[in-house]
Amino acid sequence: MLPISLTLINEAHSGTLIRLKTFPISMHRYFFSKLSAFYCISILQFLLLTLIGLRLVPLIVDSPPIDYEQILTLLPMGLFICLSAVCFAAIFAAMVNSFEQAIVVGGGINIILAALSGFMVPFDIMPEALQNIAQFSPMFWSAQLIKLNMVDTPFIESGTNIIKLCLFSVMCLAVSSLLFSRKIRELLWN
Repeated sequence: MLPISLTLINEAHSGTLIRLKTFPISMHRYFFSKLSAFYCISILQFLLLTLIGLRLVPLIVDSPPIDYEQILTLLPMGLFICLSAVCFAAIFAAMVNSFEQAIVVGGGINIILAALSGFMVPFDIMPEALQNIAQFSPMFWSAQLIKLNMVDTPFIESGTNIIKLCLFSVMCLAVSSLLFSRKIRELLWN
């Protein structure tokens, strides 16, 4: 959330977005091109963290490293996980107007979603009410995809979570597009 938000905030404060409004380009195309770049960066981060988590960490803790084949099965899931993360971040990038807002909102949302996903607090020991709320969290769906992969569940069984992530991504793109359009309309020359 933070890199996308900070980039748009810098572009708004520096006048870049206003200057781009005068060019014969679609601002939506510009916005989606920017999100595509962040999507590629997100995929690279996913790959790097996956390699560290599945190859380097086992070496540090003296356990057998995970097979590269299993790492490759994570890649298709990573594409969907990164897509939903970037699309969700785009909402906040188009919504916030200052660095402070980006840090507070981005950090707060990430901590809440991580706590509900089962990454911070094991899902099995959460109160039932939180378990029910977690079922609606995109980070929970992502965690489930990764967990299913780690126990060699066939990829097709992950389909429900992939569909949820895709629908969530489309919804987030639509909302972020509307918010970005509003932000662009409100920009004025200083």
